[in-house]
Amino acid sequence: MVRAIPCSGTLTTLKYGPERRVVCHYKDGTQAAIPFDQYQQQASIPEEAALGNREFELKESNIVEIVLEHPALELCRHHVEIVDSPGLNEHPDRTAVTERLLEDADAAIFLANAQRPLTKGERDLLQSLKARLTQNSPDEPAENLFVLVNFMDLLRSQKDKEQVQTLFCNFINNKQAPIVKSDNRMHFVSARSALEATLTQKRNEYSAPFDDFVSALETFLVEERGELSLKSGISDVKRFISGIQDGFVQTTDLLEGRLSLSEAEQQKLLNQAGDVSGLDVTVRVLKGTLVDESLEAIDKSWNEWIEKLDECLLRKKEHWTTQHEDKKLIVKDYAEQFVQDISEELDKWLQETVMHTILKPKVDKLDKLIQQSLKSIHHDLKSIDEDAGTNLCEQFELANMGVNLRFHSSLDADSVSDATGFWGDLGLKGGGGIAAAGALAFVGFGLWPILLTGGVAGTLVSWMLGKDLDTVKSELKNEAFNKGAEKFIETSDAIIDRLVERIEAAFDQNAQAFHERASKSIAMLCNLLEQQEIISRETLVQKEIESALIKQKSLQLKEIENSLDQLSEKALA
Repeated sequence: MVRAIPCSGTLTTLKYGPERRVVCHYKDGTQAAIPFDQYQQQASIPEEAALGNREFELKESNIVEIVLEHPALELCRHHVEIVDSPGLNEHPDRTAVTERLLEDADAAIFLANAQRPLTKGERDLLQSLKARLTQNSPDEPAENLFVLVNFMDLLRSQKDKEQVQTLFCNFINNKQAPIVKSDNRMHFVSARSALEATLTQKRNEYSAPFDDFVSALETFLVEERGELSLKSGISDVKRFISGIQDGFVQTTDLLEGRLSLSEAEQQKLLNQAGDVSGLDVTVRVLKGTLVDESLEAIDKSWNEWIEKLDECLLRKKEHWTTQHEDKKLIVKDYAEQFVQDISEELDKWLQETVMHTILKPKVDKLDKLIQQSLKSIHHDLKSIDEDAGTNLCEQFELANMGVNLRFHSSLDADSVSDATGFWGDLGLKGGGGIAAAGALAFVGFGLWPILLTGGVAGTLVSWMLGKDLDTVKSELKNEAFNKGAEKFIETSDAIIDRLVERIEAAFDQNAQAFHERASKSIAMLCNLLEQQEIISRETLVQKEIESALIKQKSLQLKEIENSLDQLSEKALA
């Protein structure tokens, strides 16, 4: 079942099994089978919660994952699991779950809507998804990303369908920066029509496109994913070996006298380590200053926004409508409209004032210092390499393999989108971060359940008896507004605290990323000095023994490289 709003509340895994069954895995580590007909209810967020406050329902759930096993899942027969996860533009907590899954996923399917093709948010998400799947080769298209454009049956004309296909093709298969590997990674389907054809055993115009998608996915999982995993693994191992060999070369040069650091060069290394440490301190100090300035500005802006909010919402209240005559349904309509109005205003304040006016200049300032500092470190390491014959620059870049930091991209802030990752850390990435989940969802609060369970519903008392319907609606509208405003003010401190918490964490993470790079640079400089001192005290015999050992290890690494090349040739032939 597909709804107009995102309703994936729980991580769901589809697996092949000899019999159909559904198993819930709970937060306390236990698991239990549930009736098959309860699967949909457990896997989805209730429609009412999705409209008002999806986070409210998720916090009440103890389910971590639902595993569905079925003998008809032929695609999963050969140890394939299909994971239905929350999107990357929903609540940050569920986004984090999806990001962790992507680290180990063999393939990802990006589901797009043909009726709302390639919004700014979708474009950003696709670029972000491609970057996650091609960490070691950011300039290459993603080989394991499938783009599935659904709801093609809802387009009015053949021309509309052709325009949607052209729009996706131009973006996905862009010659300068393609998103996916080839044409068989993008498919235009109607999942509902394909399902109907399967259930009725009567093929329709959408049967073949969906079959093509399944076939392409099957081919990848059965044939291509092994090749991709092998190539990626071999590439990582060879880069790792290259880094070790570079270290061997530098140590051998020290042992054999080809690399002998003069006192001036050693002092230069010490000075460079001190300079890098100073840059790290400067980044941290600026981070603290910018956080303080940001929070002070946000606090002032929040108070000003609160003062104007009542008047703004009163104007919006005049446009509230309901077609219901039952009092509880009237309350529900007005509660929904109040939450929608206040969420829109909060969205607007977060996007325009917090993000654009307050945070963006400060993030840009910190990012500029980080980029300048990285350029300075790179320049100084290169200068040492040229003067002393070392290879510190190359070692520094290889040292970052384990933490997924692409040093070259970081040297040019314009070469990558959101180079520091700040907006992703904050949960405001792209054009759909807040808009998709709602501002109240972003800060983790919801008013709708409160209004229905403990607020306006309590006004349905005898004093309304004998009044005409319009009067009842007017009084309920006022009561919904007053109660909603009261509850929002009660939670306003918690809302601003949550925002402050996220901003501080995002700035901290940004500074920490630079700290890790700076620490690697200092460690290499100190290691080289330490090697120089140790070797200078060794006897000739000791040096010859160590040199011979390094040569032996280098030959062994070379044999491993040759074996990897042969393995790759045989496996990929």
